[in-house]
Amino acid sequence: MELTCVLVFLCMSIQGLLSENNSTSTESVHFRLVGGVSRCHGDLEMKQQDETWKPVEGDNFYRKLGNRVCAELDCGSAVSLRTRQSFSNTDGWLISSDCDESELRNCFTSHTRLQSSLELNCSDSVRLVHGSSVCSGRLEVRSKQSRSWSSVCEGHLDLRGAQVVCRELGCGAPGLLQGALSGAAGAPVVQTFTCEGHESALLDCGSSGAQTCSSGTAVDLTCTDPDDVRLVGGFSRCNGEVQIKHHGEWRHMGHGTYYDRWTLKTADVICRRLDCGSAVSVTTSHSYGLKWVISSICLLSTSALTDCERTDPHPSVYTLFLNCLDSVRLVHGSSMCSGRLEVRSNQSGSWSSVCEGHLDLRGAQVVCRELGCGAPGLLQGALSGAAEAPVVQTFTCEGHESALLDCGSS
Repeated sequence: MELTCVLVFLCMSIQGLLSENNSTSTESVHFRLVGGVSRCHGDLEMKQQDETWKPVEGDNFYRKLGNRVCAELDCGSAVSLRTRQSFSNTDGWLISSDCDESELRNCFTSHTRLQSSLELNCSDSVRLVHGSSVCSGRLEVRSKQSRSWSSVCEGHLDLRGAQVVCRELGCGAPGLLQGALSGAAGAPVVQTFTCEGHESALLDCGSSGAQTCSSGTAVDLTCTDPDDVRLVGGFSRCNGEVQIKHHGEWRHMGHGTYYDRWTLKTADVICRRLDCGSAVSVTTSHSYGLKWVISSICLLSTSALTDCERTDPHPSVYTLFLNCLDSVRLVHGSSMCSGRLEVRSNQSGSWSSVCEGHLDLRGAQVVCRELGCGAPGLLQGALSGAAEAPVVQTFTCEGHESALLDCGSS
């Protein structure tokens, strides 16, 4: 394959970067689910060290945090979360609004006025592990006999079986079904699942007897995100108030709390999901009502909106307004202000990289300013690899233009 040299540059970022912490220890925290139909369903309670069990406040919880709790309980994946209002003076645990699931054990504080409880439903028989979201990863099943988790051999689950799994996990329709090396996973189960597609659980499907796993690879499944996002009320589809479709219902998205505010880095996730380039600005407007709220911290570490949405709509006086730049973007960089430059013309509507030598320093100044970044810090060529074929025109900018497509081109 022929490799083409394309333009990569770095703008001096005017945004701070979030620090990362990969701690996953929860040794001092214990969870349980009570009052449900099984040990993997019910109201969430927690205790620390030798303290007594206390209920967990439902506010500020989202699915990815619930998935972590399900994993701690060896209960597969989080299927659904629901809050129930229960105003009382009961002692409980309140989770902080800026909680990151990697630091779950440090997120709780004692709370004397419990306002709601959290009902968590985990899937006890199927789960997806090591994926980019709750709804993707290697498929593992647990039979009622063995009680141990095993991956599924590639070729032993068809599209109808994948539909059953995705629905059982509370995800959207199957988007990708493929084989992957099982690695450290348990030996793949050898039965073949024969589903009609209407079953409520994979273990309700028929299955054949023992067979060999000739492929030696396990099923890797990606279910689509059941939720959606759009921008409304702006001058284009890439500009406007953010609306989220959650539980099949469109609502405006409220602004996060003081500790979990939306930044350009988080807004950029929404812009790219909409194929709208990079985020240029994120502001709020006053509009009281019940709105969906998404954890901005969560959204930086997942590919799915459904992982990060709070369980129920929240009253909010602020609506999020987002402006995406749909003509230029920087991709595969270490920050929003670095990466390979791509442009999208009004004619083609597709993204293309820019050939090295076809943009000078003045053009780079225009791009960095258009993206809301600082002055250019590095302008160089790089092998494009799998990038789209570079655009062939040369941009001739004077440096004062507000957008790269306002520059002349040959």
